[in-house]
Amino acid sequence: MDDIVFLECITANSDNLYKSVANEMTGRKPICIYYQSWPLPKHKFTKYRRIALFRFVTIKNDVERKINNWIDGYERLAPTLDLYFWTQMKDSQFLEVIFLTLVQGLEVCHRRTCNDTQMEHRDFEILKQTSWLNVQQIICNG
Repeated sequence: MDDIVFLECITANSDNLYKSVANEMTGRKPICIYYQSWPLPKHKFTKYRRIALFRFVTIKNDVERKINNWIDGYERLAPTLDLYFWTQMKDSQFLEVIFLTLVQGLEVCHRRTCNDTQMEHRDFEILKQTSWLNVQQIICNG
């Protein structure tokens, strides 16, 4: 379940588009859906339904809302997911780099999903300004 899965092709059907052979309707015409994706891995993974997070039959009655929620969540957390996928796609790395990348991803996730603060915004701005003035004094006075 910790493997990265890439979608190579997504197709859909419409009730308004049909294939025709010799001027006879033969069935729904497939519509290809394209999107930007990561480069495909060099080796293919074999996936089995029993280890999938969920199956289409589970969401088929509410698929539009589920997909829209997933897209909205992905857009909000894209940097977090990008960092995670980057660590999964690299074959050999230093353990420290993997750890730091994952921690950075957690920080981004927290920043994008949580509005809690340690202090009021006004107090934080005063602290930043005061700290910057102290840094300038240290630099100027040597």
